[in-house]
Order: sequence, then C-alpha cells, then structure tokens
Amino acid sequence: MNKTITAEILQECLDIHKDRDKQYGSSEKSFKEIADIANSLLMEEGSRTATDIAICMIATKLHRYQFAIQNTDLPNREKVIHDSLIDCINYLAIMENIRINRNNKKF
Repeated sequence: MNKTITAEILQECLDIHKDRDKQYGSSEKSFKEIADIANSLLMEEGSRTATDIAICMIATKLHRYQFAIQNTDLPNREKVIHDSLIDCINYLAIMENIRINRNNKKF
C-alpha cells in the first residue's frame, strides 16, 4: 500500500504531539494549566477552560495559515503554511481528548 500525503501529515502530527508531551507533559493538563493562568491574568476565576484554550490556539493557527496563504512574499511561506496546518490538526486532536477525558471524568 502506498503511503499517502494524508498519512504522512497525520504521522507528522502524531510525532510532534508525542515530542511535545515529552517536553511539556500532557497536553490536556497543560491546556488546563494555561486556562488557570489566563483566568488569573484576567482576574475572572474559572471562566476559561482547557477547551477554550484549544479553540484560541486553533484560531491562532488558522489565522497564521490564512495570512501565509494570502502573502505570497512571506519569508519561509511554505514552512509557515505547513507548520500552521500541522499545529492546527494537533490542537483539534487535543480538544477532542479534553472532551473525551471530561466525559470520562479525568478532567
């Protein structure tokens, strides 16, 4: 069976996700802690969730992706497009992990 570009992208996402979890710890736990920091900075305890953080990160990556698509003279444009897409896919997967773990009462 030939390896598809889709499979390569998903494998890259998985590899990056595993590396980041080794570097920073569980992504779901990190997003919860980021939400706690955001709540502290905004002085609104409990108003931001790990899912909210995932949505913000997805929005950031989609903006960078869109910006790179529209700006053909951007340095390292192809890398920015690719990296933004990979990161966005990973943040979507993290958001789903958060939902599943919340339903299973792990968060």
